[in-house]
Amino acid sequence: MTRISDEKLSWAWLRTYVGSFGALILGTLGQIASVLILARYLGAYQFGQLMIVVAVGQVGLNLCGIGAGEAMVRRVARDPSMYSRLLGHNLILVLGSGVVITATLVAAIPFIFPDIRNISNAVLTLILLVASQVIGIRWVMMVDQIFLARGRYGTANLINAGNSLLRAAAAATAFLVFGITSLWEWAIWLSGAALLSIFVTLLLIRPFGRPVWKVIRSELPLGLSYSTPAFFLALRQNADLVSLGAFANPAIVGAYAFARRANDQAIVAIDALMRIVYPRLAVVGAEGATKVVPLTIRYTFMALALALITGIGVFVVSPLLPLILGDDFAPSVLLLQILCWIILVKAVQAVAYDSLGAVEQHRFRARIYNLGSVIAVGVIAGLTYALGWVGTLVGVYVAEIGITAALWVALLAIRRRERRPGPIGGAGTT
Repeated sequence: MTRISDEKLSWAWLRTYVGSFGALILGTLGQIASVLILARYLGAYQFGQLMIVVAVGQVGLNLCGIGAGEAMVRRVARDPSMYSRLLGHNLILVLGSGVVITATLVAAIPFIFPDIRNISNAVLTLILLVASQVIGIRWVMMVDQIFLARGRYGTANLINAGNSLLRAAAAATAFLVFGITSLWEWAIWLSGAALLSIFVTLLLIRPFGRPVWKVIRSELPLGLSYSTPAFFLALRQNADLVSLGAFANPAIVGAYAFARRANDQAIVAIDALMRIVYPRLAVVGAEGATKVVPLTIRYTFMALALALITGIGVFVVSPLLPLILGDDFAPSVLLLQILCWIILVKAVQAVAYDSLGAVEQHRFRARIYNLGSVIAVGVIAGLTYALGWVGTLVGVYVAEIGITAALWVALLAIRRRERRPGPIGGAGTT
């Protein structure tokens, strides 16, 4: 514990971060390449159908596994002997919930989006696409978390980037080499890439031992509390686009959508940092918030410095957008230059969010985050209605700053409670 608490910035630590950041950048490039190829060769109509399935599948992905992966990182980082039990716990929840979610979405999508029925071999296409999106990606995320928990960041980075690059390679091979043109054909290729990822990652974790096939019941409420914020995050992240679509002209919506997407990709720098920070916070978190907060403050300054560099970079580069994308995207420059500073708020928020998880305050954190997200949707929609795109930007900042402040207040309140004399309940009882 003391070794981690007293850890200083070192070249070894920087190499770990650079590896994590590089892996996420490669993964992001793979995703961008896939989207460009799919849009170019599927055409607008089929690409739109695919994006509907992907969007719905993303909701299912957030629920698949019921937060079991977080338990893998938190508990195995503290006690490696728990691995076999956590592996079994993860496999049961990922595969069990994945099958249920896939079946539910495949049945629901044609009724919610009737146009999907026009896809060739619609039912089988949906099964392959949704299963690849939900079970396939969640499996790779689980294996990534296994290696993070063991401190093997290089392998975790390889897995994280490799999956996105494999899908990009599958798209390039399918469309550019074999000349496929239909969504049904792409579903076959995508499911093949997902099966290959599962097979390779299964070989990677095989030396660690066999699973103990049993659900750890005490982790179920924590996992549920961990996974539900992802749903509300998706709700909050789409509130701005939905609101603009209702109250603004399509040109502004398109410019804003690109600016936000570009800004979301820039946050990868913070995501890379938190991938290696959370296991350290989880180890210290076993001793409570009193021990975690000093480390949280240290990491917050690191995250802020990184966010500032990223924000400045985005601000400086944004004027090049019209040269790359055309004059239609000229409004994106101002929008992106305003949005880029939200990265600073996200950095402070991310450290507080993970610190609450490290002290096992999942349910408390989820209540704050979920309620804040619901309020944020109303704030963004109301300000957009009143002030147009200016209101959207103001609403986004108000929402993110409010949620960040609430998370920090909660963390500091838990520390104050622990410092009071007298008996104190366990970290996970709130």
